[in-house]
Amino acid sequence: MSFDIKAMSTIHRGGRLATGVDGVKSRHAYWSNDLMNSIIASGYFNDAADYLKKGDLIEVAADIDGTPATNILVVTSASGATPVTTQGLATVTQTFVGEKFMELSIPVTDGTYQLLAFPKAGTLAEIKTLLDGAITTNDAVLTFKKNGVAITNGVVTIANSGSAAGDLDTATPTAGNDFAAGDKLTVTVSGTPGGTKNAKTSLLINA
Repeated sequence: MSFDIKAMSTIHRGGRLATGVDGVKSRHAYWSNDLMNSIIASGYFNDAADYLKKGDLIEVAADIDGTPATNILVVTSASGATPVTTQGLATVTQTFVGEKFMELSIPVTDGTYQLLAFPKAGTLAEIKTLLDGAITTNDAVLTFKKNGVAITNGVVTIANSGSAAGDLDTATPTAGNDFAAGDKLTVTVSGTPGGTKNAKTSLLINA
């Protein structure tokens, strides 16, 4: 399938960062049966380029006729330019189960993503990532951080060579992984991996 402009609406307009029309940012909503990876891919929103501006937000509900998923995308390409490019935010798909385990979906694209503010104290004991498709350029390096500080042995490297959906990688943090209530967990993805894929990430948290 492809982008359907009839399924997109502007739900808020008026976030002003600068003077002029281009300084006003908007929030849009979009519903589709397409998979999230297809929607995030470069050029998907080309037919909407005339009214999408860099910095606009698009709230997406994807794969509605299959396994619905949601994400918030930010437009990263120049206003009115093609191809339209977007960046998805890291999204939580499952919360604490018995204060032990949670799952996240992390874009395998360079950037820093806010994952979690710990509701209670806990120790991040293990990180596992499951790739949903091949990356195309370089190894992806995922550095997990507590309040902005890298966690010792909290780095997952996803190899580019031979990468494919289902690749599993693991990190076992050894220090800097004890979180108090309110501490923040983030991840920085680096290496310019290419491919616009996601890593389904499982966190083992000991209370």
